[in-house]
Amino acid sequence: RKLINRAFEKELVPDFGCMLAFKQDEKRFNNTFINLEWCYYNVKVDGIRAIVQVHSADKIEFFSRDGKELQSFLVEDIKKEIANNIEHFAGLELDCEISSNHFQKLMRIVNGKNVDMASIYIRNSTKLNIFDVITIGHLPLEKRVEYMQNLEPKIKSSKIKFLKYFKVAINYNLIASIARKYIGLGAEGIIIKNPNAIY
Repeated sequence: RKLINRAFEKELVPDFGCMLAFKQDEKRFNNTFINLEWCYYNVKVDGIRAIVQVHSADKIEFFSRDGKELQSFLVEDIKKEIANNIEHFAGLELDCEISSNHFQKLMRIVNGKNVDMASIYIRNSTKLNIFDVITIGHLPLEKRVEYMQNLEPKIKSSKIKFLKYFKVAINYNLIASIARKYIGLGAEGIIIKNPNAIY
């Protein structure tokens, strides 16, 4: 899709796209964040990237980062939780990560065809970690974070959570030390984000 659109210099084929992270180094950091006083960071979640489109309580779709629909078995429990909170989620498109306490086992059942007790146990332990709202992606991230912070207390579910956004001063060494701290605690790292950026 991207190649066809690039070749003809127009969008002939609809392209499914979600934001992706880049490995950070000091030069990229300075080029991107130099004019800001602060930026956000999230702790990176190990899981399966999911774009969730909530049309109604009966139609909730989960897509992988490359636009493939995730199998219903994997997201069945999370769908029920979204449906139970439909008055807050209807019409939204969400950028999320599906996580479990058993990351390696979760990855094994993503495309698995055979359902057994072990895969049911893993599926039942999944959580939906929401970190952006694509529906309002035309607004700066600071406004989208505010929207999520206002929405979070209204959601009644132990399976749905909104990733915490932390503010940090623009200082490469400080941010690198925060990343090292989380890596030392077992996290994959942190994601830093421009508060003025659209989706």
